[in-house]
Amino acid sequence: MLALLAGHELFQRASDRLLEWMRVRALRQSHPEMEGVTEEEELLGFQIDEALGAVILNNEHPGKDEPFLLDPAFFEDDGE
Repeated sequence: MLALLAGHELFQRASDRLLEWMRVRALRQSHPEMEGVTEEEELLGFQIDEALGAVILNNEHPGKDEPFLLDPAFFEDDGE
């Protein structure tokens, strides 16, 4: 019984590690700005406002090192 539990734990850890590797690989391949990031480098994750995320993710020219201007009203709190 103990061998069965140990085998299950090892399988669970291996499958978790494989799924995380596949998630990071898919993230790197789907974004041109992630080119050159290796698996050894830690990726920083953070949460952002949905509207700001839409502006960033809908950028037509990702990877350019040029600032873009937003309307100041974009950053005003709408009471939510």
